[in-house]
Amino acid sequence: MIHERTVSQLEAYSHSFPHAAILHGRHGVGLRQAVAFIAEKKQAAVEWVLPEKKETVDREGGAITVDIIRRLYETTKTRSASSRIIAIDRAETMTVQAQNAFLKLLEEPNEMIHFILLVGNLGALLPTIVSRSQLIEVLPLTSAQTEVYLDTLAVTDATKRAQLVFLANGLPELLEELVANEEAFEAKRSIVADARVIVQGSPYDAVKVAHAYKDDRGSAMTLLLMAIQLLEMAVSRAPEQRYIARIDTLLKAHEALEQNGNVRLHLTAALI
Repeated sequence: MIHERTVSQLEAYSHSFPHAAILHGRHGVGLRQAVAFIAEKKQAAVEWVLPEKKETVDREGGAITVDIIRRLYETTKTRSASSRIIAIDRAETMTVQAQNAFLKLLEEPNEMIHFILLVGNLGALLPTIVSRSQLIEVLPLTSAQTEVYLDTLAVTDATKRAQLVFLANGLPELLEELVANEEAFEAKRSIVADARVIVQGSPYDAVKVAHAYKDDRGSAMTLLLMAIQLLEMAVSRAPEQRYIARIDTLLKAHEALEQNGNVRLHLTAALI
């Protein structure tokens, strides 16, 4: 399931089918579903390039290295009679060396090969890559679509549905993961509990939470997003300046972590 405005963009892209595109959006928003939509439209095979760590696929802790791009360069030399989509998942993990190597691929277009980069943080890519690619933002599902998607996932318990909507409203890939993986669901619920401490607890309690997340960038970023979501709910009820200022502080911390800033430093500074 994809937001209707995103569908319109994907259909336009499929019609023109340029050499390179960047699909960007929040974690869990459905970037891989968007690739599947394009592949079905074009009847094209998809070849995935995934982050690696110690030569093993690792979507969470790995990176797209220059060696991976060099291997990709070799595979693209092969001529094909039909269109090939090469989808680079979590392209924001490409090292600078890998991005520079990837630029050479973009500068030597093969009419049968189409690169699609899936990106959570657009700012992590070199401007020269962005300028050579068609940008498509994958929007979150509407609230109504989220409810329909939960129906397709056979979630009938009202409490569980409400919790899932809070944790992943509009994010189909994340919803599917949380429904399928009870451990992941409980981990997210635990982060929400810690986010409530940040919003409602004392500075001392907030620093204790920050210390617990200092070695886990991904969870720290989720913690900040959950705290921001709780504060936005508070603002909707009472638009007080202190809530708005706190949201701004947490957003800046989240952006700093996206840019590979020091987790302990930015998290502690934002929470005290």
